[in-house]
Amino acid sequence: MTAENDFPLDTLYIKNTHLMYNGRPMYLFGQGYGHASSHRSQKFFDYIQEADWHLKYKSNFASFYPNLTVWEDAEAEEDLFLPFMRRPDGKFDLTEFDEEYFRHLREVCQYYKSRGVFVLLQIWKYSNFKHQEPGSAYGWTQNAYNPERNVNAFTECLRGKTAVLSFVKEALKNPALLQNQKDLITRILMATSDLGNIIYEIASEYRGVPYNYVETDWIGEILTHIRRYEERSGHRIVLTNMPTTADEFGWEITARGLDLLDISCAPIARAPTSPEEVYEVVRDVLEAEKPVIAGCIGPSQGEEHNAEDYSALLRRIFWAIFFAGGSGAAIPIKKPRPASVGAAYEEDDKCERYIHNLHIFIERLGDTSGLFPDDLVASEGWCALTEPGRLYVLYGQNGPEVELNLKRARGEFQATWFDPVEGKFSEEEPIYIRRKARLKPPFPGDAALILQKSEMPQEENSS
Repeated sequence: MTAENDFPLDTLYIKNTHLMYNGRPMYLFGQGYGHASSHRSQKFFDYIQEADWHLKYKSNFASFYPNLTVWEDAEAEEDLFLPFMRRPDGKFDLTEFDEEYFRHLREVCQYYKSRGVFVLLQIWKYSNFKHQEPGSAYGWTQNAYNPERNVNAFTECLRGKTAVLSFVKEALKNPALLQNQKDLITRILMATSDLGNIIYEIASEYRGVPYNYVETDWIGEILTHIRRYEERSGHRIVLTNMPTTADEFGWEITARGLDLLDISCAPIARAPTSPEEVYEVVRDVLEAEKPVIAGCIGPSQGEEHNAEDYSALLRRIFWAIFFAGGSGAAIPIKKPRPASVGAAYEEDDKCERYIHNLHIFIERLGDTSGLFPDDLVASEGWCALTEPGRLYVLYGQNGPEVELNLKRARGEFQATWFDPVEGKFSEEEPIYIRRKARLKPPFPGDAALILQKSEMPQEENSS
């Protein structure tokens, strides 16, 4: 694997449990929807408008995937294209790649980078492989790997099989199928791996499928292939994977000597869920000593929810992820999902402003490379990130008084409160701390606190 310091500064890389960029920890929080790599025009998904929306709200994380399914809607299908060439009879040749598609994929990722947005590129997407009712826009029936949809004999082993698991199991027995999977990944990497703003997710949302030894063997093949490409190309490739539960996949890979993933993915199942649950899941997954990106599915299509309550919930989930030591999350914000992109980004929605507020708080902290979760410094109802003796960062819901037990803290600190709802900082206030302190937020509701050691320590009687 290429040495860390051999890569350009504007490339994502890993240092301990931090995701790094330009020499500093990078925190990625943003919108979770995206099909930008699948459409020739902006009629069905305007990636320029979406990327500009991200810039407006300091949202810096998006996710999308190389689509592998055709649509039943004729107008939409005409605008849709896949990585493979399509023959006049409507079937695909999986050995012939569509160069226009990969040029477009690169163009999309480049534009996101120009707007300061990082991309979670999901290579194998569960919804592309699951069995769906006839007429569905996604699923195995419409998948280019379905033998009914292509002219390639090596996919015959998938006929009549359970699609998701067979795609993995049969590839281990069918060298031509496995090689084709690797060839597709190679083309994706050739188009994007030099950009430096991509996290590649090997498999996404493979829920309901056991991560057994067969699948870890397949993942091992894919990961090894990608790492060999990394060595040949000299491009840093950051990898993750989405398991169905917090402990299934990551531990299997580590135990089998295939510890080639860079980022652990903490699955939070379907929102709404509690921030407390999110915090615990991220902390558990962080034990693998890798950066953690949280994956969360929004409410079901058309599911009833109160927009204001949902906004508040997502705000608390984002803050819980950050204070648990996580490096970010791309969570669906807009529900129900709009039919057109124009309807998606018109309103100055609270969710978007909450993302903005979290990012300006993180920016205020400066260098966070020494910050790690600490469950022992604050009273119940608060969570903390600390660099003992220098910086203490705390967050509490509903504004209870916080009692601090800072064993290595002595001297003058600058205390700054932050309102996550309004996005406003209080004036800095000097306070003298000798191990313990009791502080109360100056406003009701959720609150965050920055305690930073003064540059010139003062004597006790000068405070």
